[in-house]
Amino acid sequence: MHRARLFPTSLGPADAPVLLLVHGWGGDGREWSPHAEALAGRFRVVVPDLRGHGRSEVPTTGNAPVEMADDLAALLGSLRTGPVIAVGHSMGGQVVNPLAVRHAQAVRSVIALDPAQGATGPKSRESRPGWRGTADMGPATLPSSWPAPSGRARRPVCVRHMSAPCSAPRTM
Repeated sequence: MHRARLFPTSLGPADAPVLLLVHGWGGDGREWSPHAEALAGRFRVVVPDLRGHGRSEVPTTGNAPVEMADDLAALLGSLRTGPVIAVGHSMGGQVVNPLAVRHAQAVRSVIALDPAQGATGPKSRESRPGWRGTADMGPATLPSSWPAPSGRARRPVCVRHMSAPCSAPRTM
């Protein structure tokens, strides 16, 4: 699979923890500008334009969240960031989740803001054969390769649907 050349912006100290900010569909990294500038004093902030967006390459195929996640993994490797705190908004949330699953060594933690996963409608995944909605997925699990924070036990993780509060956190 061809990796798209991404246009990244990087702010903050090179030796600080790395915060990866991933934009949503139809936008670009500039959506994060006020946040990136505010956080650059405490973090190394990496803000890419995803494939097909902003100033990044526009491939004719492979423009799905999984390919975008693989592009981000290649970018993080080339920037030698080490594990990142991956933050994604909207479609960016759909990209940082497979980034964490497929490239667990590259991700310290994930924050998915309004990722629109489980959306319904004629073009949604629910209309495709074999789709399992979020209610059918059972308890959330992390891959066994997911690195635990060094010297600390895993923290409780609460997975919730936006319309229903989580009653009891699950420990991973």
